[in-house]
Amino acid sequence: MPRSPFNLQSDSGQSQSHHHSEAPPEFSNHLPLPPVLTSYEAGWNCASLEFYSQPAGETPKLCLDHYAIAIYLGQGFQLEQQIEGVARGRLQKDTYSNGGTTLIPMHYFYWGRWQQPIEAMMLNLQSDLLLRNAAEVLAVEQVELLPRTVLYDPLILQIALALKADLESQKPGGRLYAEAMATALTVHILRNYSAHSHQSVRYSYRQDY
Repeated sequence: MPRSPFNLQSDSGQSQSHHHSEAPPEFSNHLPLPPVLTSYEAGWNCASLEFYSQPAGETPKLCLDHYAIAIYLGQGFQLEQQIEGVARGRLQKDTYSNGGTTLIPMHYFYWGRWQQPIEAMMLNLQSDLLLRNAAEVLAVEQVELLPRTVLYDPLILQIALALKADLESQKPGGRLYAEAMATALTVHILRNYSAHSHQSVRYSYRQDY
């Protein structure tokens, strides 16, 4: 078994993404190649979308200052990963197919490695977006999302694809459209993948879109 690059429980060193409080969060500086498509210039404030076509590679050890949702597209591949709160932080070998998703909460340690080219979308959400909606949806002032791997949630996939299509169109919906979609996504993940939610949906099927 390959050795993991770090001990999630005891290693205090970490890599974070840093951004101005008014700028949309980014994940791109943690991957081998820059994204093919981004929302950086679209005027979005509370969220960002990045579309990647990556060669085989790995992330550094991460501990993000925002919430990240990775959605993988195309053919299946195997991902070696560690995420705090999943399998007690042990190294996992997970197989993803089209639409497979990983939820990486803010301030959770994460590392991933893949051995073949992949395509993926990354949705980055600012913590303020979740906090604003948590008060309305869950009646709490603090929120904790639960980390998830090999998740297949059709609503997360469709929202990400809709935002990607909007960026690719000649007449993008702009900031209001993105904020509405990001809010819908936030409400969905708060209701189903938060430590405060009453129940968690369990999507186990896989479907090509």
